[in-house]
Amino acid sequence: EVFYAPVAHKMTLQEAAEECGRWNAALASPGQLHSAWRQGLDRCDYGWLSDGSGRHPVAVPRMQCGGGLLGVRTMYRYRNQTGFPDPSKKLGAYCFRDGPGDCSASV
Repeated sequence: EVFYAPVAHKMTLQEAAEECGRWNAALASPGQLHSAWRQGLDRCDYGWLSDGSGRHPVAVPRMQCGGGLLGVRTMYRYRNQTGFPDPSKKLGAYCFRDGPGDCSASV
């Protein structure tokens, strides 16, 4: 299962990995997040993934979240849509663990 770490603060890449560990999980891969999006995961918050990227899933179109487009949106470092965010940037975290859990943000 993929879930957004249920914390009230944003984290660096390292802090996000540690937070997922507190939930017996690891940072999700882009493929795991994409699969969760295809199952309906929808969250308008960028979160760290295991490859160092910052992404968020949009399953319900709305202008303020991804410009009304569906899909897994990626945060880029540069205007030409290249580069992942600096690891010290504060984002949320998308975590992955095998099996069902009790996290309210899970899919």
